[in-house]
Amino acid sequence: MPWNKPIIRMKLGLTTDCNLDCGYCFVRCEPQSMTWAVARRSVDLLLASPSKDKVLSCYGGEPLLQFSLLTKIVLYARERAGELEKRLRIVVCSNGHLLTDAHLDFFRRHDVRLHISLFADARAHRRYRGPGFGDVRAALQRSVEFLEEGMAGACLCVTPATVGSLTDDIARVAATTGCRLVNIEVISHDQPWVEKDVRVFDRQFRQLLSVIGRGIVSGQPIWLNAFCWRAGFGAGASLGGCPFGRYLEISPDGKMAFSPFNLYAPEPLALGSVKDPAPTWWRHCSFNTASSTCRDCLGKHFFTGDADDHVSDLFRNMSAMIGDQVVEFKEKSRRDARFARYIKDARHYAS
Repeated sequence: MPWNKPIIRMKLGLTTDCNLDCGYCFVRCEPQSMTWAVARRSVDLLLASPSKDKVLSCYGGEPLLQFSLLTKIVLYARERAGELEKRLRIVVCSNGHLLTDAHLDFFRRHDVRLHISLFADARAHRRYRGPGFGDVRAALQRSVEFLEEGMAGACLCVTPATVGSLTDDIARVAATTGCRLVNIEVISHDQPWVEKDVRVFDRQFRQLLSVIGRGIVSGQPIWLNAFCWRAGFGAGASLGGCPFGRYLEISPDGKMAFSPFNLYAPEPLALGSVKDPAPTWWRHCSFNTASSTCRDCLGKHFFTGDADDHVSDLFRNMSAMIGDQVVEFKEKSRRDARFARYIKDARHYAS
């Protein structure tokens, strides 16, 4: 049965193995690694679905531990995307500790984007991950210098203990590494988020959006990945669209879910498996915000996992603020070429 809904972005969990043992990590299982058969089926599913633009994101665990598989995925995906005339961007998210110049050379030659996951300072890094902050910061800086513009990014981890300095932390990462593309990773498995923390996040995020606006004017823009998705791909890329479009995750053994929490929770909630070709309900449904079927699906398969109500509120608030900011920047772009260029370039930076 043909696939009827667009998958713009797919995340492949190449392995659950990792060179670190972060206390907040929710992946607690025997190490598993993806087979080539599962990887190939996943890539085929992504590229065969409608829509020209595709993002294939590879993570773990630590994906560099499976670099031979990663190279095979990249080469195959590039070949198939060319045959199917799809515009494909490939992203690897790493903790940076194992990164070498050989990795960077491969990424540059095959147009692969690299995001380095980190905390903003040595104290937070030591608390949550142990030693090695200087090595990770150096890896991010080296990536920015080695790869093309917009191909290196920072996945900034944010917890209730660090949220009060979110805006300053992003500015610090940009100043010390040269990285101006940032994805915010909300950590909720070490310390629970409470209502006060969400209010702090809201204030910090509004302040961050103001800083981004001033950066556009001064010629020092910061690219927030979530903003780039919304500006570049529209509301369907936000929490308001079908999660198949942007949130499909594949585990090493081929299970499918809209969230990694739903793959590794004590009671996993998977949609099915890429290894199972049998027709199921989601192969032929169509997204409709007024549909009770869609609302039930979102409630069961998306807003679930280990995320509590406060974290869900945080993401909804952030999505709403981004939507409002996109509208404001687009209004400014009609009379200010700097904002027009920023909105135009946002699609390139989304990853």
